[in-house]
Amino acid sequence: MKIDPFGFVCLEDIEIDQKVNEHARAVVYGLLDSEHMDEYREMLLNDDLWVKIRIFGEGMEKDFFCGIVKAYELHGKDSLYYLKLELVSGTYLMDQRQHIRVFQEEQKT
Repeated sequence: MKIDPFGFVCLEDIEIDQKVNEHARAVVYGLLDSEHMDEYREMLLNDDLWVKIRIFGEGMEKDFFCGIVKAYELHGKDSLYYLKLELVSGTYLMDQRQHIRVFQEEQKT
């Protein structure tokens, strides 16, 4: 399993949940590759960071979940950095954007 664009050295926990009429959600927790911490911090400041959870097996590679970071926690101690990501599917953005509609007068159509 791979979490793009982050280089997790060890995944401690992963939960993925999808219910009817709700956005799919995922929580990922694990130990990060400390060599790229500056890049990871900069990426996390981006409001629309997309993350892909990919699975591998017997000659296949598949995107299992794709979503945006809704919240995160980054903890560091003695050059070990743990990251917890709360992800939500891209359909979440449809609830966030204002939709503008224009209705013409009937006599003009």
